[in-house]
Amino acid sequence: VEKKINCEIDTSWLLYKLLLQLKGCRISSETKGHFLQRVLECRAENIDEMAKCAGMSKYHFIRVFKKNIGITPWQYIMQRKITNAKELLHNPNKTIKQIAYETGFKDPDYFSTTFKKITGLRPGDFRNTLDYSK
Repeated sequence: VEKKINCEIDTSWLLYKLLLQLKGCRISSETKGHFLQRVLECRAENIDEMAKCAGMSKYHFIRVFKKNIGITPWQYIMQRKITNAKELLHNPNKTIKQIAYETGFKDPDYFSTTFKKITGLRPGDFRNTLDYSK
């Protein structure tokens, strides 16, 4: 009888632990989408701000972001800046230097290098491919 009671206590304890783990997994998967949505909506300009929006340490945030999005937060920020630059390049009255500063680059040469690395074209070449008759 004593063995049976101990077995039932052990079994119920293991079941309780399992239920707690399942609850934690459910909460984790629900909040994972929420934290990513919050981060993407906060439009942070650097990784520290993104981590703060997520409520995580910087290094933990970088790992979780890369695991869920597939690129690093830095790559995401650069892609967002270049997408913004592409839109600004439609305005022929703005210089490439102005666009570089407006998109958050402190060095126009670094902007051009990054733009080419991501798009395959220099900003000026990209601008030349645009059809302004639309």
